[in-house]
Amino acid sequence: MGFKPQLKLKTSPAFPSPKHRRGFKLFSSVGILVAAVVIYWLKWWWIDPIISLLIACFAALGAIPLIWSSLEVLLEYAPRLIKPSDVEAALQSFPGVRRVEKLRIWAIACGETALCAHIRIEPLDAQHRDQLQCQLHAYLVEAFGIHESTLQLSSHTATNLVPLHPLLNRNQVSYIHK
Repeated sequence: MGFKPQLKLKTSPAFPSPKHRRGFKLFSSVGILVAAVVIYWLKWWWIDPIISLLIACFAALGAIPLIWSSLEVLLEYAPRLIKPSDVEAALQSFPGVRRVEKLRIWAIACGETALCAHIRIEPLDAQHRDQLQCQLHAYLVEAFGIHESTLQLSSHTATNLVPLHPLLNRNQVSYIHK
């Protein structure tokens, strides 16, 4: 496993940091106190709705990242922190993997990512195939934080296939016209 991407996880923009929450609380508290003092001393009754609108606008601006993050999940966007080309290169770096096809990465929840890929591998027996699949799953969790992954492993050689049912040996017309 020679390829090690440097993944820098940031806090989700959907959930403001404690610093931002304290800032909003401080802003709204100071706004309420200023409005109360101005109304008490200057009798400016109109300042109360203006400060209330400012606080509401500040709260609405703080909600925009939450709304955007929710839309990204609902529209199944690819996460910004994970580059599909890095994931593809990492999967192809494993011994026995020939090619990664149909790689799909999407957000299933805030901070949760899913992956689906069709991977062409060299012909392996069942035990080595299962080991490779477990290694790929573990690497996706460790390197990219992708806990939900579906990997379809297939080899190029698909010979000596046994039909599932005797009817599959001939076409249906040959059974009608005997």
